[in-house]
Amino acid sequence: MLGSAMPMTPEDADALAGEYVLGTLGADERAAFGRALERDPALRALVADWERRLSPLAQGVEPVSPTADVWRAIAQAIGPDPVVQLRRQVLRWRVATGVAAALAASLAIAPWLRPAAPPAAGRYVAVVNRSGDLPALIVRVDVATGAVTLRPVAMEPPAGRSLELWYIRDGAAPRSLGVVHDGAQQVAAPAELRNDARTSITFAVSVEPSGGSPTGGPTGPVIYSGKLIPE
Repeated sequence: MLGSAMPMTPEDADALAGEYVLGTLGADERAAFGRALERDPALRALVADWERRLSPLAQGVEPVSPTADVWRAIAQAIGPDPVVQLRRQVLRWRVATGVAAALAASLAIAPWLRPAAPPAAGRYVAVVNRSGDLPALIVRVDVATGAVTLRPVAMEPPAGRSLELWYIRDGAAPRSLGVVHDGAQQVAAPAELRNDARTSITFAVSVEPSGGSPTGGPTGPVIYSGKLIPE
């Protein structure tokens, strides 16, 4: 993509930066992206942002390079035709797969890497997805600052609809945190969420009319969910 005349959207640039940090770019793509980094401060900022976000997951995990057979299989599955939409979908899913693998590895080795380290005070995270699927959305709650950070990974609303995020405390009605947009966003944590973060909180994403639910509660199907846990 970097060496062609095809324009690169902000979403493509962010996905490529994520792949660059995860090490999932092919040799030619990585070399081309490296050259682009030298002349584009915006790309360098994206790479720095991905490194900051993924560095906690990479601690203690040895890098593993995909074999040539893996890349050949991917190339055969994708085909040679430069279809823009397919390419963007592949970018998103390769990044999502890399993030999921890094997250799974970090969770698996965490007890041995940091056996005596307590959770960061007042910081919580939820991996929101369909059961067993790749992460669709990462939600982080910082009780101290009152910030809720949303990082979409692999989620797209149906045409003409919006995806709305809700938090649900056991025994209470869902409360909206607003419509989830493309790219990272930050919203203020309601007082109830800040007070209840240490209890059982579930985040859920529902399909709503464009702009969000008109009733103050979910009106469409819930397609993703995840529990809030200490980070």
